[in-house]
Amino acid sequence: MRARGCAEAPTYPHTDPVFGSDWVRISLAMQKQHAVLEFWQDLFSKLGSTFWVKIPVAWVVMTTEPENMKAILASSFADFPLLGPRKDSIASILGEEAIFAANGQAWHDARAMMRPAFVRNQLADLACFEKHVGNLIARIPKNGSTVDLQELLYMMTMDSATDFMFGHSTNMLTTPSAEASEYIQRVKHEEKDSERAYVFLYEMMGQGTSPEYVRAQLLSMILAGRDTTASTLSSLFWILARRPEVVARLRGEIEELGGRQPTWEEMKDMKYLNMVLKEVMRLYPTVASMSRGAARDTTLPVGGGPDGKSPVFVPKGSLNAGKTGVQAGNIYLSLEAREYALANSSR
Repeated sequence: MRARGCAEAPTYPHTDPVFGSDWVRISLAMQKQHAVLEFWQDLFSKLGSTFWVKIPVAWVVMTTEPENMKAILASSFADFPLLGPRKDSIASILGEEAIFAANGQAWHDARAMMRPAFVRNQLADLACFEKHVGNLIARIPKNGSTVDLQELLYMMTMDSATDFMFGHSTNMLTTPSAEASEYIQRVKHEEKDSERAYVFLYEMMGQGTSPEYVRAQLLSMILAGRDTTASTLSSLFWILARRPEVVARLRGEIEELGGRQPTWEEMKDMKYLNMVLKEVMRLYPTVASMSRGAARDTTLPVGGGPDGKSPVFVPKGSLNAGKTGVQAGNIYLSLEAREYALANSSR
């Protein structure tokens, strides 16, 4: 450790440092109270931005340091593959070859296959999304009665995700079907819609991959396209219901379009709308924690020593967890951003 210029990071004050059962108990208790993020924030404020904790299967280094997360997810990506419980749980649902469960070359291959779906020409197919937003609006009562908007948002994002990827929508908002197999067979056997310039499923099927591989990637895309988007939109409208001044400013920017559908370029130029969306994602990230494992003895750039600025030695087999969900309270945020977070912290 010293040869690498590393220094020790703090350790959580365990009552059971052998198995970490105390950490498991308190973590489960915080989940039941819906107070996990507050629990993490309190620990980081007391122990520092990087510290070690014991769980039954391994030691875990917890961190909120941007430089450490950059190392885990980018600069030292090969050192930190998916390992342990996270990989096992994802693979059991999506399959070993799914992009969210893959490592190394398998991950790069899956990413290369999926990347064309996210180029501008495909994402700019706004008519697809306009249709499903219209279906959502039609489901909102006109008499002002209470509606579970989150439920409708999850339906809308499922409809739009399947329409974008498969060329056919599940139509959860309009004519939901209880028979998933009926939908799958329709997608499988019908001809390509000539009006759609790009359908992700047809692109994947044309690359000669196995049905099992295609299924694994499509399941990953559905999870990413439905849940994360619906969660972010739920947080957005939860905040807007409590911030009328933000709604007024957003409405003013949107009304500049004169009621017509915006182009891709115009949406990019809506500065206030984009800033609101980014602030919502920063304050309420859909993925509050990202866990990986050390494939070899390696280091994290910062977090060790009395000042927390020295590298931290991470032995092979240990796990790490980047906690993006608690960065809203970090000192480097602007005063305006901190006020925004505090005004909505009662959620």
